[in-house]
Amino acid sequence: MRMSNMNVWIMVAVASAACLYPLQKMILKNHKSKKLVLSKEILKASSPYQINQPDATYELDNKLSEISGLSATQDSEVIIGVQDEDGILFYLDKTSGNLIREVKFAGDEDYEGIEVVNDQIFVVNSKGDLAYIAGDDDRDEVDSEKIKTFLKRSDDVEGLTYLPGQNALLVACKSNQDGKHDMRNVYLFDINSMQLMDEPFLELDPKDIADVLGRDSKIPYFSPSAIAVHPVSGEIFIVSSPAHAIIVFDKNGSIIDGANLDRVIHAQPEGMFIDDAGKLYIASEARGTVAKIRVFNPKPN
Repeated sequence: MRMSNMNVWIMVAVASAACLYPLQKMILKNHKSKKLVLSKEILKASSPYQINQPDATYELDNKLSEISGLSATQDSEVIIGVQDEDGILFYLDKTSGNLIREVKFAGDEDYEGIEVVNDQIFVVNSKGDLAYIAGDDDRDEVDSEKIKTFLKRSDDVEGLTYLPGQNALLVACKSNQDGKHDMRNVYLFDINSMQLMDEPFLELDPKDIADVLGRDSKIPYFSPSAIAVHPVSGEIFIVSSPAHAIIVFDKNGSIIDGANLDRVIHAQPEGMFIDDAGKLYIASEARGTVAKIRVFNPKPN
């Protein structure tokens, strides 16, 4: 007796489901296992951080869906952010992330980092040009001066932070123009002379970083998307959105530790700063939901 085509397809479907069920169980088990491992990731520094277990999460206004830089006011009481399209400073409540006010400082460009130094504000774009703002006096619009550097669009600047011991800024590049595509550079900008130093302050070797992270050095390269200096220890934190990882260097440029980031917690990390209490703030773009700031309290050693 011949079976109908319908019966054949039913039998095929049943057999396929029987084969797929163990595979689905294995995938789910592996996913849960990976999540458990990531949840226990500790970023070791002078004060450790449970980097995939935030102590607070702030959902940001839709105007900051493409947040790209993060800092804090001089008194460390208010967060200031920029996003990568508009020349606007966004002032945020430090305890909630709520938008307080906006200040226009320049025209539209690809802004990637912000840093407050005393009463001065610096904003960097992807070409390495700095917008310098002498101070903010509660107006809705302030003047800024553009400072050009030797960096180019091919350097793809992504991070900016303050190095207090040298009264300088660190400028982190996601790529480079010299053809050494396996290296990523961090340059020092001297505030006294308003000049970017020719030689890199840090050279990031993807192999060394991959060794720390326990990864294959080729997948993917560690390309910075944000940088921050711990105000007490001087340690340098660099996060990479493409690599979904974070690295800590001591103030002499030696790697201390690294940690892998949970893609659910850190969808696309693009901004970062550390406040005077040692709390670590990491901002991620919306990626189809809403942009968020995750707050990580330092843990006891």
